[in-house]
This record gives sequence, structure tokens and C-alpha cells, in this order.
Amino acid sequence: MKAYHFSKDIKEGFLGFFNDIILLNGFLCFDFEDSISLKENKERLKEQNSHRDFLINEIEKLSNITLYNHIGFRINSVKSKIYKNDLNALNALKEIHTVFIPKVEHKNDLIHVLNHLKLEVFEVIPIIETKEGFKNIEQIVSVTDYRFKSIAFGHCDYNFSLGHFPFYHQNTSEYWDWVKYLNDNCIDKDLGLINSPVLELNNYNLFYNNLIQCAGFSQIIGQITLCKSQTRTCNSFQKECDEIKNLEEFKSEKLDAKSLIYQYENNIICGKTFAIDQNRTILSPQEYKAAKLKNT
Repeated sequence: MKAYHFSKDIKEGFLGFFNDIILLNGFLCFDFEDSISLKENKERLKEQNSHRDFLINEIEKLSNITLYNHIGFRINSVKSKIYKNDLNALNALKEIHTVFIPKVEHKNDLIHVLNHLKLEVFEVIPIIETKEGFKNIEQIVSVTDYRFKSIAFGHCDYNFSLGHFPFYHQNTSEYWDWVKYLNDNCIDKDLGLINSPVLELNNYNLFYNNLIQCAGFSQIIGQITLCKSQTRTCNSFQKECDEIKNLEEFKSEKLDAKSLIYQYENNIICGKTFAIDQNRTILSPQEYKAAKLKNT
């Protein structure tokens, strides 16, 4: 299973880490996207621009030794105020492997990015993660371009767009119903599908069963990963190795709105919009915002 490993930053020892991901047949992806902004102001925009510029500068420093065919970026939505800045930054590079486009809702969102990317890109992947994106999936997958080979699913934003709380994750039948809908729409166009990340970083059994579930869908070719153990599991996974287990075996404790708000606010990562609790479960800003709405 191809792993798209998302990394927060470039830190000391990055080259060793990068080589580890390559040896696991992974693609290292950096995030420009701000997900759901919890604060919309000039200070946040400045932070985003600074973060992007830092990442690009560091990648350029490594240009002589970095294998660009293992690097990817998730840019901001085409509706974002800084989307054009993201494009300009990427176009300053020579080549990269992957560009993820979040919150694609119409085929023109994808076409616009394809038309304005000037660097060499192996694949451009729209993320389907809103009610509107699901509604327009047929027109989105109809786009033809040699760089458009796959779509990705983003389940946190999709849960939020439907007004759910608590969210449906990979241990629920609702989640896999959504995946089936996307998979079915990829079949006729022979497009690949990349599965949404598993947020419970220490739950090996859940992640492994998630891959077994993925193996039952003809178009799933990749998995977004958030830690090295997940990427390692993708690399060693054998498609016909195990039978799908009952999802009831993987039910996790569901926090009520008040508890999730408390856990999020007390474990938020500095400079980021997500939190990681004591069990190494990522609490998304989408579910936090949904909990706030539920608690009002």
C-alpha cells in the first residue's frame, strides 16, 4: 500500500528521516493547508506565509541531494486568500511528485490548479471532503489530464460539512459507506483512491484493519499516514494476508462534546491547529469546532 506520509516540519536530522521514508517506499508530504482556521486574522496569514517560505527554502537547500520524486505538498484551497502564494512558491521549484488540493468541490477547482502549475508534477490529487464535493464527484472525476491519476478522501472535513458530532472514523460502517461511494465513482475513469488518515497513532490494530478494509476496494492505491509506524505498516502490508474483522472490535472511546473541547484545548500543538492527547490520538480542529457547536 503506497503511503503518503505527512510531516509537520523540516527539523534537525531531516535527511535521515527522509531516507527512512524512502526506504519504506513512502512519499513525504508537507502541509501548507491551514485546515479549519480557528483564528482568521492578519497574524495567522503571516504565520502561514512564513511557514510556507521556510519549507520551500529548506527544500531548495537540499536540492542537490533531495529526491523530488518522493516529495509532495498539500496546498490551500483554491478559495483561500493565500492559494496564489502557494502556487507561486511551488512554481519556484523544479519538480515534485505530488500536489494535494483540499476541499475540491467543482471540476473547475481542479482545472484551475492544473492550468497554473508550471513545475513538473507527477500527480495532482484533489481531496474530496465536503458535501458539495461528494455531490459533484461525477464532474470532478471527468477531468482529463495526465497528472490527474487519483482522488483522496478527507473524512474530518466531510464529517464537519454534514454536521456530525461525534465524527465517524475508520471503525464505523458509515465511514466505509463513504469510501465505497468514492471508489464506485473512480472505477469507470480508472482513477486511484487514497484513503483518509487514521488519527489514533498508537492503535496498530485499528490501522492494520483499516488497510484490510482498503484491500476490499478495487481503486484504493494509497493511504495518508501520520507517523512512521503507520508508513512502515503500509510498506509491509500484504493485500491478501487477512480477513476483514468486525468493526465492533475496534470501537474507540467517544468523547462527549465537553470532554473533547477540554482535551483539545489542553493538548493543542504550538503553532498548529490540531491537538494530540495522552493516548497519541489526533484531535482535529474540525471535530473540535463541531463539539463547540454541539456544546452551545
